[in-house]
Amino acid sequence: MMSRSKLPVVLALDVSTSTGMCWTSGKRADTRVIARKGDESIDEYALRLYYSVVGRCTVVKPAVAVVEDYAFGAIGRSRTILAELGGIVKLALRMSGVPIVLVTSTQWKAYVLGNGHIPKENVKLHILKKFNVDFEGKSQDEADAWAIWKRAQMCFTPQEVSSATAANKGFQGLVEKFHG
Repeated sequence: MMSRSKLPVVLALDVSTSTGMCWTSGKRADTRVIARKGDESIDEYALRLYYSVVGRCTVVKPAVAVVEDYAFGAIGRSRTILAELGGIVKLALRMSGVPIVLVTSTQWKAYVLGNGHIPKENVKLHILKKFNVDFEGKSQDEADAWAIWKRAQMCFTPQEVSSATAANKGFQGLVEKFHG
C-alpha cells in the first residue's frame, strides 16, 4: 500500500466486533480485518481476537502499538462489549511486550485527514484523495487502522522508536509527542 525507505515498526488497531489492523511490513503498510463471524459468540470472537493480536505481534515484532481509544458514543451492551474487546487487545499487546499509545478517533482524523469530525463512512474517500491509497474492497475498519498507522508514521521517526525500544523506556516521550 504505502512505501517509504525506512518505517518504524508500528501496529495500529481500530478495535470493535470488526477490528481493523495495520502494521509496518518492510517498506509498506499491510492491513487486515478480524471480524466477528455470524454465529460466533462474543467470547469466541474475543479469544480469536486475542490470538490474532498475539500472532501478529509475534510475526511483525512492533516497537509500539497505537490503538484507537474507546468510543463512548456506543450505548448499552455495545459499550460493554467494546470495553471488553479493548481490554483483551490491550492484554494481548502487554503480554507480547508491546507498549501501547491510545488515540481518539477525533485526534487521528484531525491530524491525518485535517478534520476530526469526518464521518466513519467517509474516511476511505478522504484517504484516497489525500494519500492516493485506495481501500476499495477493504473494510472501513482497515481504512481506519491504516489512518491510525499513518498518524504514527507522521509522528515517530524510526530512530525514536528504536531508541525507546532499545532502552525499554522512553515511550512516555513518544506518547507526549504523539498527542502534542
